[in-house]
Amino acid sequence: MAKFNFNANAVELDERDDGAYQSKYDQPIPEDKYLAEVVETDIRATKKGNGYYTLVKWEVAEGDHLGRWLFEYHNHDNPNEKAVEIAARNLKKICNAFGIDGFNDTDELMGKRAILSVGIDRNDSSRNSVLGYASTGAPTPAPKTESEAPAERPWNKK
Repeated sequence: MAKFNFNANAVELDERDDGAYQSKYDQPIPEDKYLAEVVETDIRATKKGNGYYTLVKWEVAEGDHLGRWLFEYHNHDNPNEKAVEIAARNLKKICNAFGIDGFNDTDELMGKRAILSVGIDRNDSSRNSVLGYASTGAPTPAPKTESEAPAERPWNKK
């Protein structure tokens, strides 16, 4: 536990603090196509603890909404067979957009870019939903092997 001395009485609130203030990040981005990059991936347990989902966090890479995040949750291990089927199809579409046949670790998706078709979530109009994926047209670079890495690294002592 870290020591932290905070006195709430020393902080003044303004009109934005009445709950009515919203930033642009509180609103979904408009429906459109966006160049986006995978900036986070993970496998997590579902809230019910009866399965797992793949988290894919995208960041818009250009335009007016540069830096905005889009989250996807692909239920690849779930008692609901339809959810598993949808997750498998969407993960395949992501792989197709990246020009890869699959992945063994979600980290292999990191830094890859695709054109996302983004809409408004049909169950929650305050959130976005990724509706489709397309290739950027740029080749996906292959990961460098150890033999291709520079022999001398600046942090190695001589």
